[in-house]
Amino acid sequence: MVSVVMLAYRHERYIAQAIEGVLGQKTSFAVELIIGEDASPDATLEICRRYERLHPDRVTVISTGENVSRGKSGNFYRTCLRCRGKYVAFCEGDDYWTDPSKLQKQVDFMEANPDCTLCFHPVVVHWEDGKCPDQEYPRNAGRFLKQPPTLRELVRVNYMQTNSVMYRWNPDGRLFADFPLRELPGDWKLNLLHAQHGRIGFLPDVMAVYRRHSGGLWIGALKDSKWFKHCGFRNALFYAWVQRTFGVDRRSVLRRLALATLAQPSFDRREQIDELLEILRPSPLWVRLSGFISFCYGLVALFVPGTIGVKAKLYQATWSIIHRGRLRVLSVLTGKAS
Repeated sequence: MVSVVMLAYRHERYIAQAIEGVLGQKTSFAVELIIGEDASPDATLEICRRYERLHPDRVTVISTGENVSRGKSGNFYRTCLRCRGKYVAFCEGDDYWTDPSKLQKQVDFMEANPDCTLCFHPVVVHWEDGKCPDQEYPRNAGRFLKQPPTLRELVRVNYMQTNSVMYRWNPDGRLFADFPLRELPGDWKLNLLHAQHGRIGFLPDVMAVYRRHSGGLWIGALKDSKWFKHCGFRNALFYAWVQRTFGVDRRSVLRRLALATLAQPSFDRREQIDELLEILRPSPLWVRLSGFISFCYGLVALFVPGTIGVKAKLYQATWSIIHRGRLRVLSVLTGKAS
């Protein structure tokens, strides 16, 4: 009835609690747990294998000893392809479920509401370093009891935490045909692809914990240089897809993502640079203005450290990118792209 997907990488501190949360579910139907382990350098795989030996009828571990998720979602893809359930739920290896009736409640809801293609519930966001107090996400979730969650709002913001969602899996039979593996966040796109084909359901019970820690993929989102280097390009591809698919304006966030990613000193992937330049698609006037602004910020940065200096470096990088290979890049940014 239900397949649970658990993606694991460098989760030795958390993976046992995540697995126990799934195995501890009390249900009237069969549940399978499929763990996609992506060649962790720690003991994550060893822990997963131990549970597989203890519960061979319930736990399957997929791992080849090779990392398959660099620059794409290979681990996600291969793990999802093994799902046999009518419904699919996710629990990342560093998160965990707190309610042993979570799956039963969600299946009961989905069975009673055949027009729903996915449902979700609030979770507790927990900061491992104690930086922030625990808080509920989405905030003020009770509003969904008065005003049902909509696709339109989901296009604007992903109000579903990954480990809270249950999907009526692959409702149109074309899920992976329409799922480019390079895009991030994959869970948000998965939500949108399902929500296009039915109603979104909401359960008010808090039934899971989402961990925030230094090793998390999104801990430095939209602000950390390392994040932009590894995730900025794929995040830009996602917003470009949202803009193209739903006809909404995402030019502001796209420009920010593209510029910040291109500004990373070690970002030199030629084909990705070309795609980001195409995503920017500014007018010739913007190209001229960027040069003038970068010049002004560059002068200021010589004398003023701090935030202005950081912005100056970004504009300086933008200026150098635009004029690197001047004829080719300008032809893309102006005549061809506009």
